[in-house]
Amino acid sequence: MNWILGSLVHVLPNQDEIICWRVLLDSLNEVQLTSLYESLEPGEKSRANAFLRPIDRNRYIAAHGVLRIFGKHLLGAEVQITVNEFGKPQFLNTPIQFNLSHSGNIILLAFSLNSPVGVDVEQKRAMGDLDLIATNYFHQSEAQAINGLDEPLLSETFFSCWSKKEAVVKALGLGLSLPLNAFEVGTYPLIGECIASLGSQFPQSWTLWAFCPLEGYSAALASPSPKMKPKFLEFNYVAMQ
Repeated sequence: MNWILGSLVHVLPNQDEIICWRVLLDSLNEVQLTSLYESLEPGEKSRANAFLRPIDRNRYIAAHGVLRIFGKHLLGAEVQITVNEFGKPQFLNTPIQFNLSHSGNIILLAFSLNSPVGVDVEQKRAMGDLDLIATNYFHQSEAQAINGLDEPLLSETFFSCWSKKEAVVKALGLGLSLPLNAFEVGTYPLIGECIASLGSQFPQSWTLWAFCPLEGYSAALASPSPKMKPKFLEFNYVAMQ
């Protein structure tokens, strides 16, 4: 897929729009990472310093530092971030919603106006017994679609389904209180608009988009509002200063 180089004029989403930004970790140099680190709140700095592996520390710094860049331009003031009772972060006193996810070399940040949003990215990796994991943790219909597939379609389908389900859970902001097997997403298509069916508890129409942010990754955007249009933009540190 094509990612458009974004700038400050692209920051604010329209009412029916989800803006998804891609940050490639290896595009940031040490000076830029240091600057992003200095933008963090003391608690965020402590969490960054707690990581044992430099790659994990840098990924956290990049994700949360870039979030603060966007927050400053979106809100025009010092960014205040809190979390709900299930741990989902959110801006204070604004209709702007956001979510972030990172895996491997990719960080994704999603923004919407008034409508909750969730984003998830998964680096495809070798894992044993994917069909068994699907049976134990996915909805029955999803497990049936995955079981019996051969590689590489097995991994492609599994990680696509996983990212869709995680995006839905993150949009709702319910954390682990909503089991992945308690609702159904469309296993196919692997790329494009999919269905999400959460039953009577959450009967609203959903927007659910599956996409490939980079070769070797699966990702998804979700919102409990119908007909939201995704826009995919590339983050460039220099262009956003």
